[in-house]
Amino acid sequence: MVELGLKHNQSSADSKLYFDYGDGFTEQDSIFLPIKSGRVSKRLIYLEQRPNALRFDPMESEGLFTIQHFQFVKLLPQFAYDRLAQRLANMHYKFRSRGKAKVLQLIREEARDSGRNWRNLALQHYARTFVKRKQTSDYSEWIRTVEAKRVASYPGSLDFDKVSGRPLISIILPTYNTDIELLSSCIDSVLAQSYSHWELCIADDASCLAQVKSCLEKYEKLDQRIKVVFRTENGHISAASNSALSLANGEYVALLDHDDTLAPFALQRVVQSIVDNPQLQLLYSDEDKIDEQGVRFDPHFKPGWNPDLLLSQNYICHLTVLHRALVERIGGFRAGLEGSQDHDLLLRCMPYLNQENVAHIPEVLYHWRAISGSTAQESCAKGYAVSAGLRAVSDYLESEGLKARALPGIAPNSYRVRWDISEPPFGKLAHSNPRWLGYTEALRGGYPCPNMLSQF
Repeated sequence: MVELGLKHNQSSADSKLYFDYGDGFTEQDSIFLPIKSGRVSKRLIYLEQRPNALRFDPMESEGLFTIQHFQFVKLLPQFAYDRLAQRLANMHYKFRSRGKAKVLQLIREEARDSGRNWRNLALQHYARTFVKRKQTSDYSEWIRTVEAKRVASYPGSLDFDKVSGRPLISIILPTYNTDIELLSSCIDSVLAQSYSHWELCIADDASCLAQVKSCLEKYEKLDQRIKVVFRTENGHISAASNSALSLANGEYVALLDHDDTLAPFALQRVVQSIVDNPQLQLLYSDEDKIDEQGVRFDPHFKPGWNPDLLLSQNYICHLTVLHRALVERIGGFRAGLEGSQDHDLLLRCMPYLNQENVAHIPEVLYHWRAISGSTAQESCAKGYAVSAGLRAVSDYLESEGLKARALPGIAPNSYRVRWDISEPPFGKLAHSNPRWLGYTEALRGGYPCPNMLSQF
């Protein structure tokens, strides 16, 4: 087991180790470790023989760092296999939620069927659970140049305040035992909006931290646009979101998590899109993450409206703005889908959405807080979200009468829809022509087959 801890000044970093077995350092004989500043990362490695030399690249980009912990620990095989199986059960789409013994059994069966060495196969699966954190391009430079230039061209807030029939935006904010500093930062980002015609609807889900209530009461007195309801019983995020929704009077509702922040011009850009197209039912923007030090990283630049992609993952995520009448029409948030309640909400809205009434705002309007244990930081932090998301997709397929089933996807929090194609789509021709039959099998397996499509 290699254990490595760095303290660095980057939003994210990757360290790399190279092993020279006599032919020099090569990418084939290397491993990387995604490094979070101030925390120790661990990764299993298997050395087929004693290496002649070791090369260590602390970071793959320029920056300041301090090595706080670095050691190799020789493991007994039984313990190593236990750790490997545990990570696969937590992180790998094929083995997620399986017991460790079952994981090892499945790998041995796969190795036997494919004629491969089972240990090499296990390590290959294990390696796929590590994802590089560092962006290939400099996001901070993009913020300083591209985004800053774009923001400078925006009209001032007064232009929007004078818009006739300007929409009221109700921001839905459920809270529960939130860190006061992060909660204040979240609410302050709403108060800082360049568009002023909003209301902040907060529902506290019976927090047991007294300072949360004091904080919310302070903000409620500070601005009359802030409305707070204190739930007497904890009902989880769906119930709390519905409580916040019951306070809303706006034509549109925007979804905000209790430790995230909005860009100062977020609502301004939303309202501009609504003014340009009053028929909009759903608006969503690009997003990024923000760490404990306030550093922005890991941007998510999204595609336009794509219902097929929405079945595979909640690519819309943040910022989401929906017409309130539509949210009320489908009954608001659904209890029992906690962890994927937003995805479920969007899927139930999908029958009423199309390219004409959905708008993607190609700007980073939302900053998702990435702290230890959060979904933004660790995709496996909320295991219940995976099963809830799978149920949300399955329920949508059933409600629409679609002959398909949802399975876990390759990446965490993603899903694979397998469509039921019981008969070849081209009748007897498919049985008589192996090329058509192959295309049918590709469809049945749920995979695109571009090379085969090009033959027709």
